[in-house]
Formats: sequence, structure tokens, C-alpha cells
Amino acid sequence: MVWFFHTHLPRIIGGGRSDAAARAATALTWSYFRRLNRLFRATLVASESLARELASEGIERVYQVPLGVDLERFHPSRQAGQSETRRRLNLPDGPLAVFLGRLAREKQLDVVLEAWPEVERRTGATLLLVGDGPARRHLQAHSESRRVVWLPFVSDRDLTADLLAAADLYVAPGPAETFGLSALEAMAAGIPVLSVDRGGVADRIRVSDAGALYPAGDSHALAEAAIRLLQGDLRSLGQTARRYAEEHHSWPAAFGRIFEVYRQVLGLRD
Repeated sequence: MVWFFHTHLPRIIGGGRSDAAARAATALTWSYFRRLNRLFRATLVASESLARELASEGIERVYQVPLGVDLERFHPSRQAGQSETRRRLNLPDGPLAVFLGRLAREKQLDVVLEAWPEVERRTGATLLLVGDGPARRHLQAHSESRRVVWLPFVSDRDLTADLLAAADLYVAPGPAETFGLSALEAMAAGIPVLSVDRGGVADRIRVSDAGALYPAGDSHALAEAAIRLLQGDLRSLGQTARRYAEEHHSWPAAFGRIFEVYRQVLGLRD
């Protein structure tokens, strides 16, 4: 049997505890994972960073299996309808950065909002936040930028693809992302990514060189990285992002890796 480990420990532990209680909860959780790991012949993870984290905590027989992306739906050709998508959703003209996902504390969107007035001042860029979650009201109350647009959660996958293609930059600020599928969908659509320097999205950017990284929690560094990207060659970076998605994250490639792991675990030969 195999199991798929698909979360970073900070998301399991949560907040609201003292340092001592958090350390105790963390130690107990890792102890549980090590016992659970002994019941399986392999542990599958979606990113290199999570594989390293598990290995450092004594989780054995870890195999990295990247997720795939719908390369036909999330395609640069949708950029031809950028103006129509923006008009339909009442989005402004000019540079547009987007985040799609759950609005929760672990996503560190407060760092993005803190940085955005400077990004707005120097580039005129708008930040589009798409999604819902427990932090939405708090984030809206503490947003100081004039160029922040909020849209609710979008379940329609074609509209999601249109939204990504209508943007110039995707922002992935969550350091606890195990993979970051929305960021990969943006890359497949030909959109470069600005990511925090931890977690699964950071792995994708380091390998592909299709964006930039900034230190977790550093709003000034985020602003400077966003400005460099928005003032740079976004088209070329977008083409790099698409090539990377095609070469490494097609569904055939993802399934091929899963079958390869099963053959290894079962001792089968091709």
C-alpha cells in the first residue's frame, strides 16, 4: 500500500497555541506520521520541498510525484480574450496580478497587501484576489491600496482559465503550499509567477526560472520583486512558464511517474 502526503505540518498544527504547546503538538504529530509511515510501502508527495521535510523528520521511502495540469484548458491562446474577460468582470486596464485560492492566514496575503501600495505607486498595477475564506473580512479591513479588487470563489474551470489568462502575473504567497496547482495553471496559461521562497510553488520557480522569489514575510522584498517582474519581459517569462508546464506537468507525464513508482515499490520490471 502507498499513501499520499499532501499537507505541510504548519497547516495541521494551526495557530492559537503558545510556543511550548505548538512544539509539543508538532513533536506528537511527527511521531504519529512516523508510526503511520511504517504501515505503508511508500509515501507519495507532490513537491521536492515536502519530500525534504519528511526525510528530515525520519519519514522513509518518500517518492516525489508531481501533479499534472490541463494543458488544453489552461493555454496562452486564452490571452487573446483578455480585454473581453476584463470587461465582463469589470476589471481595470493596465498591469494585473492575481491570486486564486482560499483566503486564510497561512496564505500570508497580509504580506501582499502590505506591499501593494508601493507596487501600485511605481507600476500602476492592480491586485486581484479571487476566493473566499476565514481571513477575507480581516484582509479587506486592512487593505490600504486603492488598486485591490476582490472576487468571490470561482467554481467554473473555464472562467478560472480566462481569469488567469487575463492577468500579467500570478502571486503565490503561501509558504505552506505542498504543490500550488493554481500557480501551475497560471504557468500553463503563459503567466509568470511571483512566489514566496518556501513550499511547492517555490520549487517550480527554482526549476523553471519562470518568475521570482522573495523571502517569507518580507513585504519590502515582495514589492521590489513584483516591480522588477512587472517592469520586465513578462512575455518571455510567460513563454518559459508554458514550456515548463508542457515538459514536466502534462497528465501523461504525471501518470507515468505514478506508474514508475508503483513498479519500483512492487519490484516489477518494464
